[in-house]
Amino acid sequence: MIDRRLFEHFDWPLVWTTLALMTFGLVNLYSATANPGEATGRLFMLQLGYAVLGLTIMAMMVVIDYRVLERLAYPIYAVAIGLLILVKVIGVVRGGAQGWIPIGPVNFQPIESAKIAVVLALAKWFHDHPALHGYRLWELIGPVVIVGIPVGLVMVQPDLGGAMLLLLMMGAIFLFVRIETWTLGLGATAALIGAPVAYFVALSPYQQDRIRVFLNPAIDPRGKGYNTIQSKIAIGAGEFLGRGWNNGTQSKLRFLPAHHTDFIFSVLAEEWGFVGSTFALGLFFLFLFFALRTARRSKERFGALVSFGLASMFFWQIFVNVGGALGLLPVTGVTLPFFSYGGSALLMNFVAVGLMLNIGMRRFMF
Repeated sequence: MIDRRLFEHFDWPLVWTTLALMTFGLVNLYSATANPGEATGRLFMLQLGYAVLGLTIMAMMVVIDYRVLERLAYPIYAVAIGLLILVKVIGVVRGGAQGWIPIGPVNFQPIESAKIAVVLALAKWFHDHPALHGYRLWELIGPVVIVGIPVGLVMVQPDLGGAMLLLLMMGAIFLFVRIETWTLGLGATAALIGAPVAYFVALSPYQQDRIRVFLNPAIDPRGKGYNTIQSKIAIGAGEFLGRGWNNGTQSKLRFLPAHHTDFIFSVLAEEWGFVGSTFALGLFFLFLFFALRTARRSKERFGALVSFGLASMFFWQIFVNVGGALGLLPVTGVTLPFFSYGGSALLMNFVAVGLMLNIGMRRFMF
C-alpha cells in the first residue's frame, strides 16, 4: 500500500498542466484529422483511447517507488536495445524508415521507449560514478557508449530525428552533471569538426536533401521543399487570432502534409493564430518549469538526473518540432508532445510525467 502522506507533496500543478496540454492537443488533433474523405473519427478516437490508457499508466508509475527503477535501469535499457534490434527484423516501413513493430492492429515505435530507457541508464551510471570536480574525458566513455548504441541502431532505420534527439538529450545531461572545462571545449570542437564529416558519411542522400532544403526550400518547391513552404503558409495564414477551430484550409484542402504528426503545430497556428500558439507554448513553458522544479527539489541524485533527463527530452522535442514547422530547423519527424498523433509517443509521455510525479512526491524520504 502506498503511504497517503506522500500525496501531501504531490505536484498538482504538473498534473493540471499535463491535462491542459492533453486536452488542447486532442481538440487540435480532432480538427487536423477532420478532413473530407478520411475516416474523421478513427485517428482521433485512437488517440483518445491512448490518452485514457496513458493516464492509467501515469497513475501506475506514481504508485511504484521510482527507486525500483534504479535497480532495473540497465535491464530496462537492455530491453529497449533489444526492441531496436527487433524492429530491423520484423518492423514496418513508413516514410522510408523501418521503425514500427506490429502488435496486432497497432504498431509500436521502439525509439519512444528507448528515450526513457537511455535517461534511466545515464542517471544510473552518473549516480554510481560521482565526480566531485567535474567529469574528465575518459570518464565519459561509458555514457557515450550508452547513448551511442541506440543512436547507431536508430540511424540504420533510418531515423535522423530520433538519433539527433538522443544526442541532444545526452548533451543536456552532460551539462547538468558538470564536465571539466577543457573536456567540454574539446567536445564542442569535436562536434564542430565532426558535423560536416557526419553530413557526408553518416547521412543518406535523402537526409542530406532535407538539410539542403531547410537552408533554401525554394530549390525544390514542389518536391522536398514543399512541406516547409506549406507549413509557413499555414502559420502565416493564422495571423493574430486564427481562422477558427476546424476552419483551417491548409489541412482541410490537404495542402499541408503530415498535418496530424510532424506539422501539427502548423494546424494549431492556422486555426488559433498567434494568440493560440502563444498560449500553447506558454503551457509547454509551465510544463518544463514544473519538470525542472522536480529535478531541483530532488534530494537524491538518481531522481534529480531522471527528472532533468526527462525534462530535456520534452524540451528538445518541442524545440525541434516547432522549429521545423517554422522553417527554423530541418524537418526530422520529431513529434510535438501531447499534440502529434501517435500512440507510442503519447504513452511514453505519460510514463515520463508519472516518473516525475513519483520523484517529486518522494523527495522528503531522504
